[in-house]
Amino acid sequence: MSIEHAWLNSKNNINSAYPIVGEPHGPFYCFIAFFPLPFLYPSSQAQTPDGYDRVIASGTLKCGYAPWPGLIDVDPNTKKLSGVFYDYLNELARTMEIKVEWVGEVPFGEIPQALNAGKIDAHCSGAWTNPIRGKFVDMITPVSYQYVTAFARADDKRFDNNLDGINKPEIKVSVIDGESSSAIAATSFSKATLISNPQGTDGIQMLMDVITSKADVAFTDYTTLAKVMKTNPGKVKAVESPYPLQVFGNPIWVKKGENRLKNSLDLATMQLINDGSIEKILARHETMKGMFLRPNTGYQKSY
Repeated sequence: MSIEHAWLNSKNNINSAYPIVGEPHGPFYCFIAFFPLPFLYPSSQAQTPDGYDRVIASGTLKCGYAPWPGLIDVDPNTKKLSGVFYDYLNELARTMEIKVEWVGEVPFGEIPQALNAGKIDAHCSGAWTNPIRGKFVDMITPVSYQYVTAFARADDKRFDNNLDGINKPEIKVSVIDGESSSAIAATSFSKATLISNPQGTDGIQMLMDVITSKADVAFTDYTTLAKVMKTNPGKVKAVESPYPLQVFGNPIWVKKGENRLKNSLDLATMQLINDGSIEKILARHETMKGMFLRPNTGYQKSY
């Protein structure tokens, strides 16, 4: 018998005992017939669109917001919005050829839940870039930065160049639950007594707590100070210190992992920074020196 005949006989014997995969009587074929494998067939269940798909399909970016002085202000009578982020989002929408729908208020502490539930596509009021928030949501390129400083009553010199003096049980610190002021107090002034305000409280209330002696100190920014000074001039001051407590960025926030939407908003935001649109918006709303620190452009001038 030739080598070729011997090989063919051997193959036929093997196939009769162990049919090859793909033949109608093979064991793999039978397994598929009785137990279809889902990865071999396209899914019949429609996939839930992500934020990017919703925005592109509808032509609308659904924004949640939380009022904060200078960033998003809400007129108490008309409920009309204004501020840096209101103007910024309108410019961003124009650049992307979409619309912005201001869905409603979403407190800072509820941003991840609102994004994950699809109630909003983005949170659009410049919530500060604290690391705890960054664990649960993704940020767009910040359009400004803000000093966060300790503020005390104008005649209180106990904490000047002595921030450690705040970290005592007898010192009362006004904070807002779920907001960066409470995170600063918890991490850097854990021994102080907290005077907590509920989520959604206007940042102005923390400084009012200081003015009325309900609290000794509050941690906030110069936009909040500027608004309080209009009706309470000379009542509160920034604690003297060689450095700020924190410097936070003011970005839009999107759902964790929404990379396509994040990339699109990043690109539009960088264009607005580079072409001077953001500078014009910040200058228009800046009523006190130090309110807004500027972002860097993505280029250097050549002279």
